[in-house]
Amino acid sequence: MTFDFDVIARSLPYLRQGFEYTVELTVVAALLPAELAATLRRLRGQGYGVHVLKTSAWEWGDEAAGLPVTELEPTMRILEAQAEAEAVVAGSPR
Repeated sequence: MTFDFDVIARSLPYLRQGFEYTVELTVVAALLPAELAATLRRLRGQGYGVHVLKTSAWEWGDEAAGLPVTELEPTMRILEAQAEAEAVVAGSPR
């Protein structure tokens, strides 16, 4: 599935008009395509709050440079293992 985040990014100034608040963007992603990373860096440069929650073990390399990223994959792996163990105990392995 293709998702054009730039379309959303271009609409943000219109969403802010007339309001006394800031826009904070949280992106949950397993992959960080170069186009998305560039858009997020541009938005950060324009004063938007941007944070990325990384859900995979894949290395992103330089794509994430300049972006705040929180690694969720280790925690997700632990939670999935716990859920699997609970399912086995309950008699319905996943």
